[in-house]
Parts: sequence; C-alpha cells; structure tokens
Amino acid sequence: MRKILDRLRRWMIKKLGGYTEQFTPVVHRRMEVIPVMEMKPQMLQAVTRVVPMPGRERDLERCCKDQLTQILVQKLQESGFILWQRQDDMFEQEVKVRAVLYAVNANDLRERFPSWEG
Repeated sequence: MRKILDRLRRWMIKKLGGYTEQFTPVVHRRMEVIPVMEMKPQMLQAVTRVVPMPGRERDLERCCKDQLTQILVQKLQESGFILWQRQDDMFEQEVKVRAVLYAVNANDLRERFPSWEG
C-alpha cells in the first residue's frame, strides 16, 4: 500500500511541475571472507662447473648463464611449475599453445628468507 501511495505522490509532484528525486536503495550483500592460502616458495637451483680458460672470461660467463638457464627450465617443467594450455582456433586454422609460469621475484624473497642469501 505504501508503494502505491509513494508512486501516486511522485506522479502528482511531476504533474504539478515539481521534481522528485529518484532513490536507488543500496543492496546489502553479505561479504564472504576467502581464506588466504600461505604458499611456501620452493627453491630450484642449478649448478655447473667449468674450467676457466685465460682470456675467455666473458664467453665463460655467457656460456654458464645459458647452460644454467636451460637446466632451470628443465627442472621447472619436470616439477610441474609450468602450466601448458592449448587452444584450437578453427576460424584462423591454427593452434595456439601457451606456457604459463607463476613466479615470485627473488629480490622480494630475500627479506623473507634471509637464510637463502648466497
């Protein structure tokens, strides 16, 4: 009954040249708290040993970095850290493959795990 009287009052105010303010009620929603999972970072490391040759220190550093990068990528793939996704696109007649790796910046972890300094 109250809604009908309110609508009638607004209609009369509009017809008489007045202004009625539209009020949109705020819907109260119950917020759910999602528990935050504390995920512990896992350390994967690769070690290589080479015999240095005089005058080839720059080549040695680049070679070691490339070799260690390949070892780390292989360990990431074997440990299941890389999520492989595939999407068949019939319109373009192609297959899209994507590798997803969720990572944490190592510099951010040094504050949290000082024992990892090395």
